Amino acid sequence: MHRKLTARYVIEDLLGESGTGKKLVAQGIHNASARREFAFVALNCGAFPETLLERAVRLRGGRVHRRTSRRQGATDRNGASRGTLFLDEIAEMPLPLQIRLLRVLLEREVVRLGSTESLQVDVRIVAATHRALIERVQSGEFCADLYYRLNILNLSLPPLRERAADIALLAKHLLGTARATLNDDAIALLTAYRWPGNVRELQNVMERIAMELDDVHVTAAQLIEIAPEVLTHSSTDELDLTLKARAKRTQAKDVRAVLESFDGDREKACAALSISKTTLWRKLNGMR
Repeated sequence: MHRKLTARYVIEDLLGESGTGKKLVAQGIHNASARREFAFVALNCGAFPETLLERAVRLRGGRVHRRTSRRQGATDRNGASRGTLFLDEIAEMPLPLQIRLLRVLLEREVVRLGSTESLQVDVRIVAATHRALIERVQSGEFCADLYYRLNILNLSLPPLRERAADIALLAKHLLGTARATLNDDAIALLTAYRWPGNVRELQNVMERIAMELDDVHVTAAQLIEIAPEVLTHSSTDELDLTLKARAKRTQAKDVRAVLESFDGDREKACAALSISKTTLWRKLNGMR
């Protein structure tokens, strides 16, 4: 008996450098969807030899075959069926396996091993890569038809260096329950750093701080001692500008405190600070 059913696939593509959190985004997509009651199955296409990856996804002859044994594949009923299958580093999938995956998506058939009955599969496929897939298509390293099949909804994750405003918040979150805190100069260093490892690298630095400087208000000097790499990929200009901005804010705060101590009398404040009214105005406004 052969019963051909239309399988449903929802396909999305995530592009981002290593460490930007592609798996977390995929998990978030799954958790926010109607599929959240079903499984989220993640496979790293670059971490397995072709034979093991083929076994994990259960690709045989262009179809996804289901097995009745305990070692089921990602598309088995107890795998990602009705849930989400996350294919990380899809660009590293061997070309023969890419072609088999494409045939599965096109034929939309799932067959038990040793059976002739086609079963329906309802699965969201989220593929992720840190490479420019179109370039790999042009070089013949990635199947063009699979690229166009996967690239339906494309989401690009920006690197941490382009999200400087998020660094302080992320650092605080990643410190978790640790009693260590970061002062403004330490935050300035973190913000100026280029973060080649992105959020994953930031997490590593915060874990080192939590382990070595628990219950400490961490200064820039202490941060450099624990993580000297924050200076190796930092922009000197950005760091200088950040520290200068911090100095201006501190100076404006101190001048404002003096002014308040004289009940807003600018002449007395200027006399106490030995500056002119013009200089007072400039310092209050964070100017040179």
